[in-house]
Amino acid sequence: MAKIVEPNRMILIRRLFKLLEGQITNLENNMASSGDKEVALLGTITRNLEKLMDLDQKERTRKPNKKRTRELDELRQKLSDRIEHLRGV
Repeated sequence: MAKIVEPNRMILIRRLFKLLEGQITNLENNMASSGDKEVALLGTITRNLEKLMDLDQKERTRKPNKKRTRELDELRQKLSDRIEHLRGV
């Protein structure tokens, strides 16, 4: 399941980064008319981006859970056995 979640997280990180980059460009171009709301929004986007990047880094360096891997292997084997049994019936 981690393989499905990871690409979605990377897509979200890329989108947030592009959004942040666009907002910074807007802020630079409209410095005189920029308000506190825009600055607060940039802070929120930046914090969310940092959290997602930290989460992604932790997920990449996480050691596999041997017990969970064994349990999943056993479950796969049971399902495989059941499917083979049903094919034979």
